[in-house]
Amino acid sequence: MSERMSRRQFVKAGAATAALAGAGAAGMLSFGSWIEASDAATDEGERVAYTFHQEHCGGRCSLKCTVRDGRLCLIEPNDSLAQQRNQVLCLKGLSEVQHVYSTERIQTPMRRVGERGEGAFVAISWDEALETIATTVKDLWERYGKDSILVRLSGENNGVGYQYHFVQDLLGAQTGGANGQDIGIGNGLDPAFGYAPGSWTGVYFAIATSEPRDWVNSRTILNIGNNFLESSLAQSRCFFDAKDAGAYVITVDPHFTTTAAKSDLWVPIRPGTDAALLLGMASVVLEQGWYQEDWMRSHTSFPFLVDVEDGSLLREHPADPDAEEPETADENPWMVWDSVTASARPATAKAAEAALEGTFAIAGRKYRTVFSLFKDAQAAYSPEWAAGVTGVDAQTIREIAERYATAGPAALGFGWGGADKFNNADIVGHVGAVLVALTGNIGIPGGSVGSYVGWWAGPIISFGSWKLPKEVSASPAELAGIYDYPLKPNNVHAYFSFGDKITQESANFTKKIEWLKTLDLIVYCDVWASSGSQWADILLPASSKFEAQDEIQNICCANGLVLTNEKILDPLFDSRPDFWVQNAIGEALGYGQYLPKNPRELIEAMLDAEADERLAGITYEGLKASKGGLPITGVDTTVPRRAFEDRNFSTPSGRFEVYYEGMLPFDQQLPQWEEPLEAYEGNPLRSTYPLQLANARTRFHIHNQFCDSTWIRQFKEPRIEMAPADFEARSLVDGDTVEVFNDRGSFAAKAVANVCVRSGSVRMVEGNWTKFMEKGNLQNVTNDGFVERGAALPAGAVISFNDTLVEVRKAPATEGGAS
Repeated sequence: MSERMSRRQFVKAGAATAALAGAGAAGMLSFGSWIEASDAATDEGERVAYTFHQEHCGGRCSLKCTVRDGRLCLIEPNDSLAQQRNQVLCLKGLSEVQHVYSTERIQTPMRRVGERGEGAFVAISWDEALETIATTVKDLWERYGKDSILVRLSGENNGVGYQYHFVQDLLGAQTGGANGQDIGIGNGLDPAFGYAPGSWTGVYFAIATSEPRDWVNSRTILNIGNNFLESSLAQSRCFFDAKDAGAYVITVDPHFTTTAAKSDLWVPIRPGTDAALLLGMASVVLEQGWYQEDWMRSHTSFPFLVDVEDGSLLREHPADPDAEEPETADENPWMVWDSVTASARPATAKAAEAALEGTFAIAGRKYRTVFSLFKDAQAAYSPEWAAGVTGVDAQTIREIAERYATAGPAALGFGWGGADKFNNADIVGHVGAVLVALTGNIGIPGGSVGSYVGWWAGPIISFGSWKLPKEVSASPAELAGIYDYPLKPNNVHAYFSFGDKITQESANFTKKIEWLKTLDLIVYCDVWASSGSQWADILLPASSKFEAQDEIQNICCANGLVLTNEKILDPLFDSRPDFWVQNAIGEALGYGQYLPKNPRELIEAMLDAEADERLAGITYEGLKASKGGLPITGVDTTVPRRAFEDRNFSTPSGRFEVYYEGMLPFDQQLPQWEEPLEAYEGNPLRSTYPLQLANARTRFHIHNQFCDSTWIRQFKEPRIEMAPADFEARSLVDGDTVEVFNDRGSFAAKAVANVCVRSGSVRMVEGNWTKFMEKGNLQNVTNDGFVERGAALPAGAVISFNDTLVEVRKAPATEGGAS
């Protein structure tokens, strides 16, 4: 084998057990040969062990794995778990029998020998890789400070990301601030109710206030851009159980998705106009008087008083601007107008009969209630106006509003694709919160709101952590979000990507490439050589979740259980488990004395009941004997988790808040319509780039995972999908290679006509690897623009992947071939 080789050639030629040869190049067997040698050399019989699968689909399915003669040969649902709902396995889990042995595995540490992005590497030892990393990092620390290192952790790959508990602390690194993904709608929804105890709600991912299991109690399920049956396959039975129980399911989506096909009503909508639909619905609820006054008066901020001149909320006394902590609702309550005493009274006063509407003079200033201001603002948003914006008939908007508000408990579901990937996503979430506040559809059986993504919506444990000395800690982020680093001055000189954060969180990738080329060091650690790997200086091979050096490698919480990641296989090739990699980096930097000696020590620290009383009684030995996991203490997992049943919300006021005082500078204290940044109907740019690009989710992938799975690729290869009319207008036929382009860049892939795709849009599954495309990467064209208020939003700006205009043309013959 030559001293210099392409990444693709190396990964295909690498193997697990061959020794390194020459001056760094590897003389290795092909993977097929390794399998032959392995089969011939082992005679271990058969054994069963348990692990949990992917986090990012929301599944974390517990898997029963059979190993025969050293080979993973069978994966089944874990039938040892008490509840049938936890005995789940999807096609991605099944495919791991092949996927764990993928030819796209990074099989040994490698060092770049060509230009960045060229993908030319030579094999090196772990000792050389770690020495190179430690030497370079220490030099950068001395020259630029510890915050010259940036670490990004991903949960997108087997084993990578969530098991790196403190690598950012060891490196003293920045972690990049906001990630810009899956937080668009949460930015507008989550501030209304705050953190829901026992779940991930409150981290601005719009995590649902109830599990999808609670849908059996819903009379209406309204999905907004939520292709649940593709993106949440492990929970799909909840959808059908709800339908069997009589729920009426409405799916609002520009495209005829799998979920739309199984719904009672599909509502096709113009991309990026979901907020207009919800505003129109809110106006119908007001017009018809379908709101719940007693609930609004007692449990929402609708009766709060607002200074008409400056928009501030009235409190009992002026807040101290120099206070270290904001005053609580008990210390400085918000004020309402007491209709009985005709005076302003604290909202916390039990005797106050709060007025929902009115204008009042208090201490020489004029005040109105939040509800009065909201009704005034809604005058501009009739269902007829909404019909003009969305393309949805006004009568349909009225009927959806009536069903949601009056037909019984309703669930309002949002997805992490679709509307979440537009610049106006926070407004979608904010209007959704207002609809909940009007109708009281929260904290009751069947009444909930949010993104119903598997384990995130269930009971979640707060695990303990491994304690490091104060001097071993991460640096604060210089910039508001990771999306800012390629665009604004910063001190980063080294970038550590655990999993493919390089391409997955980047729009307009051309700009990021320019930034990557300026860095002193890029380290990429992953199981597979996905798209971001080609930009690395050092590649580190991570083991999958099926590989470990210890009896239990890691634990997690899902569906009311603490689950175990047991050893199924020894690490394949020259890969290492995440625990080993993290410790090895720490030791190379001189911090070995502070680290856990083995995974057991770390797991026992995580199980410390002082972190969460629900861990009481759960021990390492108990988990080891459990066949995959143990139930958390004090939680009845036979019933769905349902937050806020006591109507005590985790907001500053303790109420369900709809008036966002912090958004006053942007006139979004109450939700106001705003067009998409780029993909709006009247944009003059449409004369050149007439098609909106939609990034879709699929049951075959989880972001960029499984793109390389041989079994999965039989059914799902990268394809541009277009409506037949748009296809024919460009003289295309199925199988043509097309170029998708705009002023930012281009990529090429095979194209197919699909009647399920909206005319005026093109659709492609997100996360496809560059090597499997005909040319380039989808991120070459996506929108990196932001609205002014982005940095002021709770989780920062959202990356507007779907707010993108493109054109499509047949690619010249010379453009075939991966690049």
